[in-house]
Amino acid sequence: MVDRHPDGDAITQYDFWDTGGGGGHFLVNGVTQPTNGDIYVTAAELAQTTYQSGNGTDTLWVRANDGTQWSAWSPSFTVTAQTVDTPPVVTPTNSNIAASAGQIFDVSSLFTASDPDGDAIAQYDFWDTGGGGGHFLVNGVTQPTNGDIYVTAAELAQTTYQSGNGTDTLWVRANDGAQWSAWSPSFTVTAQAVDTPPVVTPTNSNIAASAGQIFAVSSLFTASDADGDAITQYDFWTPAAVAGTSSSMA
Repeated sequence: MVDRHPDGDAITQYDFWDTGGGGGHFLVNGVTQPTNGDIYVTAAELAQTTYQSGNGTDTLWVRANDGTQWSAWSPSFTVTAQTVDTPPVVTPTNSNIAASAGQIFDVSSLFTASDPDGDAIAQYDFWDTGGGGGHFLVNGVTQPTNGDIYVTAAELAQTTYQSGNGTDTLWVRANDGAQWSAWSPSFTVTAQAVDTPPVVTPTNSNIAASAGQIFAVSSLFTASDADGDAITQYDFWTPAAVAGTSSSMA
């Protein structure tokens, strides 16, 4: 603001006006002044008069008095504040999730995301080490491990995580349309392997033998395990009628 008077008279008083539409205001000696009204300030008070912007655009005017008469109002001028965006915050719902092998989770159940400014979350980014064999799926399509998996807010409902057969470490972050949050603290999904029992099959359902003939029992059957586990023990049963007792197989 520049003070000029054609006659060289000292300015004795000022008058400020603020629409207040952007949330800003004048302060005189630290006291907030009302908007949409005259704010009279003496020359002595001018050094203690400030203007504080809000979070939008305010339109201001000022006029001056030389002790005799007021100037015309100045041309209007604006103060526009740029809103400071605060990034979202993402928190896992559980830092160590226990799962069965191949269990499917809606990803929205694995974390919460909030924005201090109240902005809607526009995008998500997932990361999976894949060490336990699990993976994310978007619209049923398996996503790669050890890389960013970007998902829009609209796609979140179609995004799932399927556990493997060990432990995966996961992270997630969110974007409010302006900036990304920090990565969430890491969390794990540990799948408990489901053991499949072995399968035993006779090599021949009716074996012809001579009296007293000896067979290696390993030739009488095959045993296999779907999980690839080694067979650790066998149990054989001979019907009681053959053994010469009256008991029967339970």
